[in-house]
Amino acid sequence: MILKATYGYTTEAHNADPLVELIDQVMEEFTKAFVPGAWAVDLIPALKYVPDWFPGTGWKQTAKLFKKNFLQATQIPYDYARLHQNGDNVSLVSKALAQ
Repeated sequence: MILKATYGYTTEAHNADPLVELIDQVMEEFTKAFVPGAWAVDLIPALKYVPDWFPGTGWKQTAKLFKKNFLQATQIPYDYARLHQNGDNVSLVSKALAQ
């Protein structure tokens, strides 16, 4: 209902919807990312300046993957609303884009 009202996107009723699955994945990643002390960089902030190739910096690749998924989960519905704003698709984003 939120995707329909906000972006005009109708989810698959009887099949797995790829956008909903992506959003579910992003929510799981968000939960993992914000566990206090789960990442070494939480305890030693200077680690964010260590190069990606340095041993023990796997968390940097994980953070890049989380960021990529998050950006997709926000950009895909926005692009959908932008592409469908002139049709019969009435949503909050399409109305805002029309103004």
